Amino acid sequence: MKVIPCLNAAGRMELADTAVAVLCGGGGTDGKVETLLALNRKRQTLSGKISEEAAVLLSGSANHVALGESWPVGVLSGVASRICSVKSAPVVLAAPVNGGIRGTLRVPEGGDAMKVLDPISPLLDAWGGHQYAAGFSVARDKWDDVSTYLEDALSAMEVEEPFLTALDFPPGEISMKSWKEVVSLGPFGNGNPAPLFFVSRTGGEKLLPLGKDGRHLQIESGGERLLAFDGERSRNEISSSSGWLYRPRLDYWRGRERLQFIVDYIVTGDIG
Repeated sequence: MKVIPCLNAAGRMELADTAVAVLCGGGGTDGKVETLLALNRKRQTLSGKISEEAAVLLSGSANHVALGESWPVGVLSGVASRICSVKSAPVVLAAPVNGGIRGTLRVPEGGDAMKVLDPISPLLDAWGGHQYAAGFSVARDKWDDVSTYLEDALSAMEVEEPFLTALDFPPGEISMKSWKEVVSLGPFGNGNPAPLFFVSRTGGEKLLPLGKDGRHLQIESGGERLLAFDGERSRNEISSSSGWLYRPRLDYWRGRERLQFIVDYIVTGDIG
């Protein structure tokens, strides 16, 4: 959670060469590591700023498409993913690049980003992606037509709530060995979703802070802890829920391997 964002920040903020140099080792590595740390801090600050600015733009007449004239395009995909996840709604964020416009499109489960872009492909200079995420570039003089179409298309998009299947299984009964056997069925992703597990709320759980900024929570349940990222904003829902859908994750901390349990969904109704 610390190393990968730093490596990723090089390509998003400057050039990926710095990350490659660190991975290859050699002379001057310490200085390049410091550069990566600084770039990641800059990325985090910019992402927060863009999120706030995008929220204002998306609260106006356009609810799904926003163009930021001063936004660095390299960080838009992460911001768009978070907005899409929080709002459960499709979103396009765009910024100027080399005289044109480059955009990133995110849609929630049940949507199809490629089907959205296909009808306007003749207007685009380039485009591509997959069902839930796509990118495109367009000439500045065609942006108004493209953005109008996207706003209309995303406003009309009907997103069906995903049907989720989960095993009713407490995290304390999942061993490192058994989970590694499950991991061998991966990689998980589109077409091969990772298995989900359900644990019901008994009422005796504790909500504990996770991290330094107060955004995240730990749910202490049955002697194990579930990690709820950005859980503070959903504290009331977590406290009154029927339970949680979670997924195990292999993690490495200070040279030791361990299992983490990540909350993906808060269950607020009856389980069918």
